[in-house]
Amino acid sequence: MASDTKSDNILGSFTAEASPPVAMPLARNGAPPAIVMTPEPVAKPIEPPAEIVTTWRELRGPWRVFAMSEWIMRDRASFFEEVRTRCDLTHKLRSMITSSIIYLALYGIIMGVSNSWQQAVVSAIKLPALFLVTLLICLPTLYFFNLLYGSQLTFAQAAALMMAAVTVTAALTLAFASITLFFWLTVPDYEFFVLLNVGVLAITAWWGLSFLRQGMRYVQQGGQARMGRILAAWIAIYAFVGTQMGWALRPFFGAPGAPFEIIRHMQGTFYTGVFYLIRKLLGF
Repeated sequence: MASDTKSDNILGSFTAEASPPVAMPLARNGAPPAIVMTPEPVAKPIEPPAEIVTTWRELRGPWRVFAMSEWIMRDRASFFEEVRTRCDLTHKLRSMITSSIIYLALYGIIMGVSNSWQQAVVSAIKLPALFLVTLLICLPTLYFFNLLYGSQLTFAQAAALMMAAVTVTAALTLAFASITLFFWLTVPDYEFFVLLNVGVLAITAWWGLSFLRQGMRYVQQGGQARMGRILAAWIAIYAFVGTQMGWALRPFFGAPGAPFEIIRHMQGTFYTGVFYLIRKLLGF
């Protein structure tokens, strides 16, 4: 009896402390209500800190010049937007011209060193001149034909986009320098070396012009089809002028056994010269 009384006291204490029962509402069909379990919030994984890449706009000093080519290829949308809004075009043009001259001069040294140090020095001057003079010749044509078809592009914007194409071409050309040097050391064949460099310059110029095409589409929002046809025709003109300019400024390599000369007398065209080298390389 004593144990029963003690257990009743314990149960009574729990009953007194417990909260009164709450009537749970039933669903319309008489089924008990569903118990919804709220999941505990899951902590988001900690992301590694983003790598901070210093761009052309953030650099100061001489290194700003060399960062231009990397910036316009890494963040081309930002570059095109600044050209569209005409932001700091003068400083951009100055940096692009300087970096292009340095990149092309370094590659020109590799082209000319296959013959002599005199040819290397001359080629370091002539290769940047080839691209910059071609740009000066073709820039008015692109600008005024765009005006003729209703473009709002200013001359500074057109120059910045064209110079960006040359800068991309120069940077990619310098990227091929180690490959060109390797083949010069391992394949002592003049015709092969000339055709190799022609191929390298053709590939890099193509990528540079594709960059120009992207920039023109971004900056000029209207009349895409018409502007595209104008740009395609201008690219063809630019290619013909550039190749013939290269032929006029030759030699860049210097034929083995031939005396050193700065400018060779005009004879034939670039295309006849390339066709002759291909025939000679194949033994025809």
